[in-house]
Amino acid sequence: MGRKPSQVVNAEINRLRRILEENLDKSDQDIMLELGIKKTTFYRYKERIRQQDKETWLEMAKESMEERSAKIMKAIQFAEKGYKEIAYNPAADQRTRIEAFKQVIQANVWAMQLLERGPKIMPKLEAKLVESETSMESIREQTV
Repeated sequence: MGRKPSQVVNAEINRLRRILEENLDKSDQDIMLELGIKKTTFYRYKERIRQQDKETWLEMAKESMEERSAKIMKAIQFAEKGYKEIAYNPAADQRTRIEAFKQVIQANVWAMQLLERGPKIMPKLEAKLVESETSMESIREQTV
């Protein structure tokens, strides 16, 4: 006996997926009998479904990570802009301006890290960005 055409296999997998989603109380044995497939085929199909779900999940996660990366980059750019305003403010004292320049450089480092390493660095970067925003608020208070 030869292999089933891929269209038939995909149709059986889709049918199995629907049965698994709709009949949570059915045993594997009952499902095998309903579909008329062997035990090895059933578990091979279940593994294929698991792989499809994993690929779907990874694609969704990647899209949301890219979206989150874009938001973080905007926040970094906003922070850099705020620190530049402070750094170039002649009314601010020297120490405050120097600290602001350091933060401008740090914002550029974070931007480069985000571009180089991508979403893997995001949790650490988000925490640092929150610290930076708090720092910018305290520096602004000193200049007022």
